[in-house]
Amino acid sequence: MTPVRTEPLVQSSWSDRLWRLWPQLPLAAATMLGGALNIIAGLRDDGFPSSELEPLLHFDTSLPMLGSGSQLFLGVLLIIVGIGLARRLAVAWSFALLLLVITIGVNLVQERWEASLFLPGAMLILLLALR
Repeated sequence: MTPVRTEPLVQSSWSDRLWRLWPQLPLAAATMLGGALNIIAGLRDDGFPSSELEPLLHFDTSLPMLGSGSQLFLGVLLIIVGIGLARRLAVAWSFALLLLVITIGVNLVQERWEASLFLPGAMLILLLALR
């Protein structure tokens, strides 16, 4: 025989459902936005002439010449990590920290003072604060 419930069934409200997504969903959305901004910044970059291999021998000029490729690659990885953060994967948090540090470093070396630098910087601070 099935036991009889004495307490009423409580349905969760929309605010309860949204609260359960805090802070993973906003962090995931902002991380994916940062990835999209890096992809856009990488697509706007002109690249470098392949006939000039001399600058590749010097570190200070070689990394900026690889700008569009690194921006695109980091942007795609940030979007993938954002999906992992939305699904509450523990490894995604660690990987997000690593990718954000690399993204910030690449943008600083390339002297890109735009949203593709500032949004990942803010996300890094938030991820560390909301651990």
